Amino acid sequence: MVKIQNNNYKIHAVKPDLRYFRLIFWTLFLKEFKRLKSTYLQTIISPLVTTGLFLTIFNLAIGGAERGEVLNFPFITFCCAGLIASSVVNSSYASSSSSMIISKINGTVIDILTPPISPSEFVTAIVLGSVARSMIIVIFSVLVFSLFIDLPIYNFFYVFVFVFLGAFIMGSIGLISGILLDKFESQAAVTNFLIQPLALLSGTFYLTEKLPDIVQKINIANPIYHIVNTVRYGFLGASDTSVKFGFFYLVILSCIFWFVAYILFAKGVRIKN
Repeated sequence: MVKIQNNNYKIHAVKPDLRYFRLIFWTLFLKEFKRLKSTYLQTIISPLVTTGLFLTIFNLAIGGAERGEVLNFPFITFCCAGLIASSVVNSSYASSSSSMIISKINGTVIDILTPPISPSEFVTAIVLGSVARSMIIVIFSVLVFSLFIDLPIYNFFYVFVFVFLGAFIMGSIGLISGILLDKFESQAAVTNFLIQPLALLSGTFYLTEKLPDIVQKINIANPIYHIVNTVRYGFLGASDTSVKFGFFYLVILSCIFWFVAYILFAKGVRIKN
């Protein structure tokens, strides 16, 4: 605040009103949640159908009981836990990236830039909107597939924490992608040439010990590999990688990617111009 006293300007620091922070943050989060409800066929039903088709195809082509056990669980149960984790990866990335690109295409990004919205409010609200979408998909997936598959849940808290971290990371990566890209074609290219290859190497359908040694070493840096395996651990209580290392690695990556998204939005990269 600036005050004039005896023809002199004095600048006084004004404390930010947390009520406005909560209002702006909650409004942005609700916007993302309402977008989820309005497109439920694409955001909720579509991942369920895709996961169901994968399970059906693998069960028919490879066999259920004939395939044997993986990590002391039936193959179909092993795949189901991995596919649920994979749907978290795809949905959280698509949610934040499409939200930003739609705002650019429709020209509504100006509604975000002109009000007094801090970068931290915007980035956190968009990313948590992606997390909420992933949580809803996981809940519906568990309810639906438990009717057909004996899907155990080793620890609800582990499932929540690892789904949250995985969705937070992919939501941050999606927001970075949405800030840097201007077209859905570019978003699809990132998905096809980066996200999907990393997801296929993550061990969704198999144990990664079957891969060549060089690929296994590269996979250690693959965030989707740790997302899939830690979420699977929450369901099955078993994993082919170190869950403790995966947890700390995902926490570090979530902070890094959130900060990168924060810097890009704060500087207005490919937004303000």
